[in-house]
Amino acid sequence: MTSREKYTVISSDDKDSDSVSNSNFRVTLKERYASQSIDRIIIKEVIVPNAFYNISDGDPIKGNGPANNILILNSLGLGAPTSFFITAGQYNILQFIAALQAKMNITLTPLGSTVTITRDDITNLLTFTFIGADVFTFLGTSSMAPVIGFKGDIVQVGTSIIIPDPPDISGIN
Repeated sequence: MTSREKYTVISSDDKDSDSVSNSNFRVTLKERYASQSIDRIIIKEVIVPNAFYNISDGDPIKGNGPANNILILNSLGLGAPTSFFITAGQYNILQFIAALQAKMNITLTPLGSTVTITRDDITNLLTFTFIGADVFTFLGTSSMAPVIGFKGDIVQVGTSIIIPDPPDISGIN
């Protein structure tokens, strides 16, 4: 008698393209022989990683935690305090810098300014270097302030703002 059991490992890497995320996904078995003459499927083991977004939009439905994804800048060119939002997600420091710089430049470039964000490998401090005629103030009321590494308002001196403390992208600030 031949066994009708077949063992297949399925992970979030196998998820269908229309799946929502790595924690909310659907898998379609594409192997014909794996789906022929199947009476039932038994799940033997499930491993669920316990990972939460370190950058959150504060949406309680998603369970992301308090918002920490908004940086608020003020300047004469902006006319009023302007918020820069990055999408909630799990970021490493390089991804975080790239996402924030891209969002800021979308707004600043039409105003004749751009920003480059760099991280010092020794001190781990972030530097925001602005090109353009405007002078910017980072507002301490930004939910992203502790993530970036500052507590109160910071005014640009010269072309750069060096953030006083290292960034904290742990997601628990």
